[in-house]
Amino acid sequence: MDRYNGTPIRTIAKIYDISPSTVQLCIKKYMDGGTKSALFDVQRQGRPVEITDDAVAWIIDIACQRPADLGYAQELWTLKNLHQHIQTHAVEAGYPRLETITKPMV
Repeated sequence: MDRYNGTPIRTIAKIYDISPSTVQLCIKKYMDGGTKSALFDVQRQGRPVEITDDAVAWIIDIACQRPADLGYAQELWTLKNLHQHIQTHAVEAGYPRLETITKPMV
């Protein structure tokens, strides 16, 4: 497919500053399943989510607070201290999975 409705794929790609292969994929998804299919990815099977949106929100809430307000001596979080705080307080906050979260995941 080099054209869509008479417009070259490369022209469409240039207008939207995306690759021609992305344009072709979107057109194919549209032709196969309509607008929704072209705009949104279908849910795929895979590994289940381990860390819920609520747990992520809790981490963000902690990270946005001053450590001094939580009883620590420092004014700003280091990754190490934030990680330790999350692991220490995860269970009492209702997020037991976060007790074993790794620093890179934080």
